[in-house]
This record gives sequence, structure tokens and C-alpha cells, in this order.
Amino acid sequence: MKKILCIVETPYRGTLEEQDDATLWFPHALKNAGGDMGVLLRGNAVNYAVAAQDPSGVVIWKLSIERPVYPQKDLLEMKQAGIPVRVVRDDVETRGISLNSLVQDFEVVSGSDLPSLFSQYDQVLALVETDGPPCVGEVVGLHQGCPLLINNIAKSVRNGHISGCGA
Repeated sequence: MKKILCIVETPYRGTLEEQDDATLWFPHALKNAGGDMGVLLRGNAVNYAVAAQDPSGVVIWKLSIERPVYPQKDLLEMKQAGIPVRVVRDDVETRGISLNSLVQDFEVVSGSDLPSLFSQYDQVLALVETDGPPCVGEVVGLHQGCPLLINNIAKSVRNGHISGCGA
């Protein structure tokens, strides 16, 4: 399997109905299938890296969340499984989050370092907000060998690898 970086930008999609976030589950599932994965948190998803989160007791309208999501724990499990987890410093600072409040095991990278980071991967998968389910995203071709587009990730997973790569 090619080396794949999953960019997570939109947090907490589907977490009211599910016990985990599909954008975090997906790279971990591919790693468990033998993939060489990395995760980059950017945009509002940098909040996932805040260490002291406790969503227990959250109520939305009259609906209480019975199985709250603890994304920082899911990400720590990924890190322990060998998946590098990185957080974009610029996005953390823009949101007023203290760097000291982040899980210390995650690497903080500058936005200016992203092109270099992307070049370390064969494919860069952006798991972003779309009109479809949370697993729908696109692969962006940022350097030679990357496919330009995979519209539906779920349909593109074949035999333990991402299909559609022209490289």
C-alpha cells in the first residue's frame, strides 16, 4: 500500500449518532489493514488534539450523548499503533488554543512546512466537509505521482488499497 496522509479538517461529524468519528476511524482501519498512514489535523479539527476534553454530560436540545467521543484518546491510540499525528500550529493559534493544552505526543507543524510534509507521502487524502457522508473526500495531487481526484473514498478502497492512482 502506498504511503497516505489523511488530512482531517472538519471535526465531530456524525459523532452524535456514532461512538467514533469516521474521519478518525478510516485512517486507523487502513493502518490495521497494513497501510502506511499519517494524520494531519487542521482547521477546526485541531481541537481534537486538546488533551483535557470531557464531553460527558453534553446535551443537544433534549438529547444527551450516551457514548461521547474522546478524539484525543482515539488519536493517541493511532499514535501508539504507529500512525504519526500532526497538528497545524497556525490553526491552533488562530483558534486561541494554547499549544501547552495539546496532547504532547503529537507533532506540531507550521503551515509553511506542509508542502514538505505532503512530499513525504504518495497520496494526500483530504477528509473534509462535503454534501455526502463524512467518509467522502478527495485526494489532492500536490506532487508528482498523486492522483488528481478520487470522488468517493468508500468506493475507491479495493483489496486493502486506494484504487485510482495513476502512478
